[in-house]
Amino acid sequence: MSPKQKRIENLSAALGRLSRRERTMVIGLAAAVLLFVGTLVSLWISSTLGGLERRIADKTTKLEGMIAVRQKFEEAKASQKRSQEVMRRGREIQLMGMLETLARQQGVNIGDMKQATPSVDAASKVRENKIEVNIKVITIDRLVEFLEELERRSRTVAIRKLHVRQNFQQPDQLEVSFTVSNFELLGEEPGTDAPAPASEAKPR
Repeated sequence: MSPKQKRIENLSAALGRLSRRERTMVIGLAAAVLLFVGTLVSLWISSTLGGLERRIADKTTKLEGMIAVRQKFEEAKASQKRSQEVMRRGREIQLMGMLETLARQQGVNIGDMKQATPSVDAASKVRENKIEVNIKVITIDRLVEFLEELERRSRTVAIRKLHVRQNFQQPDQLEVSFTVSNFELLGEEPGTDAPAPASEAKPR
């Protein structure tokens, strides 16, 4: 007889010697132990699953954040590309000629206009060409129409400064001065828009 079988027989014999009341108590105690162990196992499984769910939720949130950042990056990159394309088209704009043509079409008498010194943003490589315009006599309605049509001509054209005052000789008219700018992206080709190198003096 194996030791295991012997222990089972001894346990059965011991239970057989117990009274009915004692057997009921033993069975109840065994059931309570089993219930306690089952509860502990259930709590452990629940805790493990809860921790796993939290980790999955945390990783999911981080992944969604990474995807959102990536999407924003792609959108910003596409927006930058579109802006660069618009700025490249700014090279085609002849600002002085555009102003003269529009003034003639709108019947606006420009007193004088002059080219201002361009400025360049080194970081974005965008150059701002500027024209200073003076109009001695114009109505408010004609001025608004003229400026709106000017900015509609190109997305690279914008009114930067505007000074308006009443004309003293004709109180129902305005005297206006403004600066209109055209923005263009400097060329990427070698030598494009680059300043010419200074000539070196030859030694005598």
